Amino acid sequence: MFRTILIPLDGSPFGEQALPMALTIARRAGAALEVIHAHVPDDPKHPDWYMPIEQRSDPNAVKAQRDYLEGIVNKVKAADLSATARLIVGPTAEAISEHVAAVKPDLMVMTTHGRGPLSRFWLGSVADALVRRLTIPMILVRPKAEPIDTTVEVPLRHILIPLDGSKHGEAILGPALELGQLMGSGYTLLRVVEPIPVLGYDVFGYATAGTDVALVDRMREEAYTYLDKMANQIRESGRHVRTLVQVNPSAASAILNEAEPVLNDLVALETHGRGGPSRVLLGSVADKVIRAAVTPVLVHRSVER
Repeated sequence: MFRTILIPLDGSPFGEQALPMALTIARRAGAALEVIHAHVPDDPKHPDWYMPIEQRSDPNAVKAQRDYLEGIVNKVKAADLSATARLIVGPTAEAISEHVAAVKPDLMVMTTHGRGPLSRFWLGSVADALVRRLTIPMILVRPKAEPIDTTVEVPLRHILIPLDGSKHGEAILGPALELGQLMGSGYTLLRVVEPIPVLGYDVFGYATAGTDVALVDRMREEAYTYLDKMANQIRESGRHVRTLVQVNPSAASAILNEAEPVLNDLVALETHGRGGPSRVLLGSVADKVIRAAVTPVLVHRSVER
C-alpha cells in the first residue's frame, strides 16, 4: 500500500509540477505526504559537520528554503490534504537517498528532464542517479511551462506496462497494479519482439541482411501466449487488461509509440536490479523511455537475487 509519499523539490515552479500527481495519489490512498528540499552547505566538508546548518551556511539562505517548504505545505493544505516538510542536508542525490533509507517511503513522485530550455533542469540528473540507487517505486513527471493546479486530480485512465518475459521484469506489476487499483485504471501489457537479422547472399555473392519471417511469427505467437497468461491472472481480480505485441528492432521506440498521452496516461517499467542480468530488456530501455516519454513514468528497480 502507498502509505507515505515523498516529493523532492528544488525550489522552482518546474519541480512543483510533481505535486498534482502526488496529491492525487495521496488523496486516493489516504497517504501521508512529505515534501523535502536538499540544502547543500557552503562547506560540506567542514570539520564541524555536526554543527547546525545555519552555522555552516548563510542563515538567510537556510531560512528562505525552510520558508519555501512551508509555503508548499500551505498549498497542500489548500487542496484539503496534510503534509510535512523537511530540509535535508548534503549533495542532492546523496541526501535524498539517505533520507529514503531512513524514512522508508512507499512511493516517490518527482519531476525529471524537461525539453528544450528545460532539458538542463536539475532534477534530470538527480532523477537519473536516484533511479539507479533506490528500490522504491518512483513516478517521474516531465515539467511543462504552465502553472499547476493542486486542486485538480490527475487522471490515470490507462497504464502501459511493458514486459520482457523475465521474472525480474514482472516485478513492476506489483506497484503498477496497486496504483491502477487506486485510480480505476485499465492496463495494456506490451511485449516487444525484436526481429533477428539473418545474413544471406545475393546472386552476385554479396552479403545481404534480411529477416526470418517464420522466426518472427513464432516469437510473436510466444509473446502473445506469455502476455495472455499474465493478463488472465490480472483479470481474475476484475480488472480490464489488453495485450499487445509489437515487432520493432528498438524496444524503446516501440514503447514510446504506445506511450503517447492519447493512448496511455502512465508507463510502468522495471529497470535493472543490482547484480541483475544485463539481458533484461528494461535496463537501458528504461533510460531511453524516461528521457523521451511525454507521459509520466513509474519506474521500479528491484534487486534480483
